[in-house]
Amino acid sequence: MKLGKISQVDLRQMWTSEAYEFTPWLASDDGIEYLSEILGVSLEVVGTEQRVGPFKCDIVANIINVAGENQGTVIIENQLEATDHDHLGKIITYASAHQAKILVWIAREFTDEHRAALDWLNNQMPEVHCFGLEIGLIKIEDSLPAIRFNRVSEPNEWSKMIQAETRKEKSETEKNHLEFWKELKNYVNSRSQYNIRLTRKPFPQSWYEISIGKSNVHVNLSRNTQANRVGCELSFYSDPDKKFFDQVYEQKDIVEAKLNAHLDWERLEGKNASRIIQYKDFDLADRENWEDIFEWLYERSAKFCEVFSPIVQRLE
Repeated sequence: MKLGKISQVDLRQMWTSEAYEFTPWLASDDGIEYLSEILGVSLEVVGTEQRVGPFKCDIVANIINVAGENQGTVIIENQLEATDHDHLGKIITYASAHQAKILVWIAREFTDEHRAALDWLNNQMPEVHCFGLEIGLIKIEDSLPAIRFNRVSEPNEWSKMIQAETRKEKSETEKNHLEFWKELKNYVNSRSQYNIRLTRKPFPQSWYEISIGKSNVHVNLSRNTQANRVGCELSFYSDPDKKFFDQVYEQKDIVEAKLNAHLDWERLEGKNASRIIQYKDFDLADRENWEDIFEWLYERSAKFCEVFSPIVQRLE
């Protein structure tokens, strides 16, 4: 039996720039899902190059639990070189500004001093979790390069804590939600009729988010097993003054004409969120209906993205 030989690949052959090549890759759906698997938590990117005073944090993300709830902020700082004091100071500054729960420092190589610094932070501040990840690229002879992360520093008892969280039993409703969204994702991504793909990881919750190119604005798909209906909506988060909602409402007639549908414009007074939604009744308990539901959600989500994307990009 002939075996291939593993060789190291220079990081700069793949990414010549941290800011313009590596960070966008890591913040992509593929990159952030890979990092989520390494850490054992689900991450959702908030933004890249986020300003903190005169500095810019590479990536800010949220921790999302199995119910789809935001559990805190994650700060990610990248280096394609060996660690240095400058980046150590920056990641602490960014974490302080964002009140982060997790700090992730990625570098080609960690010095003993910087690894010890992260270990010290983990020991002294158990409520904040610090990770040091060494990044490398390997290949087998002429194969494509594969990325490899080596955890050189992590919080005490982190692996046990993640395993305990993973073992928590989900309710039958949560299991049903998760199965539904997984099958919907497969259904949508296997078709080419409309220009849309579902990239986010499904969770055992009653909704599924689709990015529309602006932070705090998403196209959401929902299923209500008690009311026996599904919905497709444009959701606004962190908009207590309803400025985004009101700007879109000014185009109500145009929007409904393009969607060929009557929408419920729910301003949700007194809340930080608001939404514009279309409902459709289905018997969700009957799995024979799922394909019809998938087709409706597929067509509506594609149309919502087509109609609302240019409007959302112009929001002030």
